[in-house]
Parts: sequence; structure tokens; C-alpha cells
Amino acid sequence: GVSDYYKKLVNSAKTVEGVAALKDLILNSLVKPEVKPEVKPEVKPEVKPEVKPEVKPEVKPEVKPEVKP
Repeated sequence: GVSDYYKKLVNSAKTVEGVAALKDLILNSLVKPEVKPEVKPEVKPEVKPEVKPEVKPEVKPEVKPEVKP
């Protein structure tokens, strides 16, 4: 809506031209936010190459049977 500030300006205007100028000013200020909608840049997810952990073969110690004499 129109604030009381603008209503006071229109009511205190001395001429029809003054009222028309204020009306144009008010209407133009209300239209501007609609003209430029907020443009959000597309957020592209970063493509990270998959880092596969190195698969090291498990080295199991050889189990030698103990020879008991």
C-alpha cells in the first residue's frame, strides 16, 4: 500500500500538476520491484571426481604349523 508519507504529500500538493507528478512518482516506485525480479544465479554442484580409496591387498602372515619334537 501507499504509506502515510505519500498521502500527506498528495494532500498538501498545491496544483493538479503537483498531484499528478507525485502520483507518477509513487506508481513508478511501486512498479520497479516487479520489473526486476530477483535473479538467482543457478548453483551448479561442483563435480568432484570420485576418489576411490586404494585397495591394498591384505597381507596375511603365513601361519606355519609349529613342529613339536
